[in-house]
Amino acid sequence: MKCLKCNNEIVDSSKYCPFCGIIIEESMTKKIHTCQKCNKNISPNSVYCEFCGFKVIQNLNFGYPDSTTPSADCNDSTNNDYLNKKENISPTELKNIYSESDQSNHNKISESESGIENNEDKEFKGVLGKRISYLVAVVFCFVIFFKYCNNTTEKTNTTNIPKKSSPELTINASVRDMGEQFEIENKNNFTWNNVSFRVNSKYRFTKKFVDARTILTIGKAQFVTKDGSRLNYFLTKSMNFYIYTDEGSYYAKWE
Repeated sequence: MKCLKCNNEIVDSSKYCPFCGIIIEESMTKKIHTCQKCNKNISPNSVYCEFCGFKVIQNLNFGYPDSTTPSADCNDSTNNDYLNKKENISPTELKNIYSESDQSNHNKISESESGIENNEDKEFKGVLGKRISYLVAVVFCFVIFFKYCNNTTEKTNTTNIPKKSSPELTINASVRDMGEQFEIENKNNFTWNNVSFRVNSKYRFTKKFVDARTILTIGKAQFVTKDGSRLNYFLTKSMNFYIYTDEGSYYAKWE
């Protein structure tokens, strides 16, 4: 006879199937089985339901020998239940399940990418803010330095010195005829530059500069004309005296 579980040939007097391990009972050959889907009675040996076409799992009263090791029927029953459940799921529901799973994974990936982008934006903004702060500080320091230089230049240039090459301006001086020499005093608070002294408009003596608040003594014999004649204080009387400088001029005369 054949085992109704695994369909293998076994001995008629066998109590257990040597292939699948189930207990062979007489009721197996006499019992009418039921379709698990439509609950209608079908023949014991049917593989598919005669009414709904469902692939039938034989609802036999299987027994197992007393043993700690389960037979192969345990795993087969579990797998068959899983397959039945999976077969009962419609294609639309199955598509929705996979779609929801894909959408969930896509959302997680999008959130992760957005988090990374936000962190990168924060780091970029932080670095950019620091660079802008440094640039503003450098510009501010440059402006302060430029103003300081301008103020220093203005203070240096702000003196009582008249404009250069302005002979019409009168310098503060005094000239005394000492007989053999002239005594000239610079009463200004600035230096005379490129000084030219003249006696009687034709005798000349030049000096590069005369310091402020100083007295200069010049012998009359040092005054000469263009042709080289020197001033003779015995023969020539001093009538007038001119001083020409870059800062201004001075004129004096004697009776």
